[in-house]
Amino acid sequence: MQKKMLTLTLALVMTLGIFCMTAAAETATPTASVVLVNGADTAFDAYNINGSNYFKLRDLAYVLNGTPKQFAVGWDGANNAISLTSGNPYTSDGSEMTSKGSGNKTAAPTASAIYLDGKQVRFTAYNIDGNNYFKLRDIGEAFNFGVDWDGARNTIVIDTGKGYTAEGGGTPTSSKYDTVFDYVEGMACVKLNGKYGFIDQQGNEIVPPKYDDACEFKEGMAWVKLNSKIGFIDKQGNEIVPLKYDGAFDFQEGMARVELNDKVGLVDKQGNEVVPPQYDSVSEFSNGVAQVTLDGRTFYIDKEGKEVGN
Repeated sequence: MQKKMLTLTLALVMTLGIFCMTAAAETATPTASVVLVNGADTAFDAYNINGSNYFKLRDLAYVLNGTPKQFAVGWDGANNAISLTSGNPYTSDGSEMTSKGSGNKTAAPTASAIYLDGKQVRFTAYNIDGNNYFKLRDIGEAFNFGVDWDGARNTIVIDTGKGYTAEGGGTPTSSKYDTVFDYVEGMACVKLNGKYGFIDQQGNEIVPPKYDDACEFKEGMAWVKLNSKIGFIDKQGNEIVPLKYDGAFDFQEGMARVELNDKVGLVDKQGNEVVPPQYDSVSEFSNGVAQVTLDGRTFYIDKEGKEVGN
């Protein structure tokens, strides 16, 4: 049985707070919809991932160049960083608007840091065959251009002549927050003045921006970080798992892996430390068991921490 191991290196990366470690490779399907940009039929190399459409960042910048919603794209290879500058003209690198992809692809989470007008932001983005694809609605909200869906005509409508409106016709909350991330399990992480909180789908502020970092909800729980320590909150904002750990992964099958002093343990949704941090590594749970390593020995445990086999 082969399982992905939680190593101390991964836990360290997670605590940097730039990307949520829930991100995993996804299947990307070529977008079958027609795309209209200011009324003109435009063929994009775009993909649908989990019901949302993702476009190449440079394709969007290229097509919107010269409009009131134009933006520049920069790349800092030394720091693995993408920079976006609103209002600036886009400089083509010759890679834009290539032929449309065919067949399903594997989409891996984009590992690059992303800066919008000099501020680091978090967008939902994937790398497919070496190119970065961004969620269209994230870019529409960031640069305030219209993104609409005409289901009767299977058509995506991009309109730079109007501002962004949240999906479903609601009022976007970006005017209050610096960044609004994707809704997951009915909750969206928000950022204001460098702090993170959560809102519900009606825009109600459930958790005021007070944490140094936070990640999306999974199984009704989200990890949050304050003063370099991580714990979990529920959808009412209650701190269920105390903020005392150095690192954590999302809940899976009712359990979450946590790290303290370079050792890994397990907590449940009631905040109980089912297995104190004692292992060198712990895998994801699969069918009720997880693979663990201790002092060079590898074996399996159940959700009560009992050894169940080699």
